[in-house]
Amino acid sequence: MDSRTIAYALYTWVVVAFATGSTLIIFGNTLMATVGTVVIIVGLVSLMPAFSYLWWEDGSDVAVESADLGEAVESVDATETTEDQ
Repeated sequence: MDSRTIAYALYTWVVVAFATGSTLIIFGNTLMATVGTVVIIVGLVSLMPAFSYLWWEDGSDVAVESADLGEAVESVDATETTEDQ
């Protein structure tokens, strides 16, 4: 499964958790409001691992995914040659 797919799934979970938690806080009694607050906090904490994929979309994870797939990853150091030899 692609890392971005996982990140967006976590993002969707946070939206659902926030909506559910907010509904419990607004329309519920004290116990439901407490449960709603916990649901929102758990949703936000579960999003933390996905921050790098949601905010830094500069392709920095492309090399890691290519290595996982067994594709060749070029490196500047590996392709340099010296004229002295």
